[in-house]
Amino acid sequence: MIHYLLLKFKPGFFSDEVFSMAVEVFTGIGKALAGIEDVQVSRNCIPRDTNADLLVRMTLEGHEALEAYLEHPLHRSFAEEIEPCISRRLTFDCMEMERLERRETS
Repeated sequence: MIHYLLLKFKPGFFSDEVFSMAVEVFTGIGKALAGIEDVQVSRNCIPRDTNADLLVRMTLEGHEALEAYLEHPLHRSFAEEIEPCISRRLTFDCMEMERLERRETS
């Protein structure tokens, strides 16, 4: 299972410190829970109003690992701390990703 979290912060809040905190929190959760296979934290590189500021991508063993992550104290405390500063939050969960083959061009 792949879990995506996209966060758009209120103007003026997202910073290097917030990004570093997110990396630390999600890396810690990834190390603490056996059901998390991979964690990636990325920041947006193109400033547009429609873009999120922060993306977290987690590869999980399944639904139980997702529930464990959602209930983990590091996740809960991070969510509580940043909630007042978030303007938009989007999550997406999928079981697998399909890769489209590139068409040959002549």
